Amino acid sequence: MDAVRATLPAELPLLVRISATDWYEGGWDLDQSIALAKVLKAHDVALLDVSSGGLTPHQVMHVGPGYQTPFSARVRAEAGIPTGAVGMITDVIVDAFEATRLTADDIDWFVPHQANKRIIDASAHKLHIAPQKVVLTVDRHGNTSAASIPLALAVAVADGRIKRDNLVLLEAMGGGFTWGSVLIRW
Repeated sequence: MDAVRATLPAELPLLVRISATDWYEGGWDLDQSIALAKVLKAHDVALLDVSSGGLTPHQVMHVGPGYQTPFSARVRAEAGIPTGAVGMITDVIVDAFEATRLTADDIDWFVPHQANKRIIDASAHKLHIAPQKVVLTVDRHGNTSAASIPLALAVAVADGRIKRDNLVLLEAMGGGFTWGSVLIRW
């Protein structure tokens, strides 16, 4: 951290994202995250973005609205460092549906930020979006951040899924701190 901090202007805060738990017994856990947060604070880290997710297919996650926020709250309380958390990002989609008086049944395609399949599946399920309407390319491109939606769109247009006049729902998030959605007529 000291080497990273040294490359940044003094007035620029250093933000770090950590995984609070692997959701797997014997894997990384919240107590280890708290210990790490204390070390990071001592090395001038200004904010931790606390997420979660394992590296094993054996993880058992308990996903729901705000499911990561308790991790963030405990890290903040015990390590004394400001934190942020990624919860379910579906609220902005619900807002778009309400503003347009549309529902999941009305859309032809859902093209979400390709963070990981688990988040995409959970969001689609919560929103009652049929799995066959979800454009999923994370298996091809990985999480390419801001490029994930255009890449997924390009794939779905090229393979003929998305056609002229389809109603397409896009959803994006950025580093867990910003998010948005839009309904577009293709």
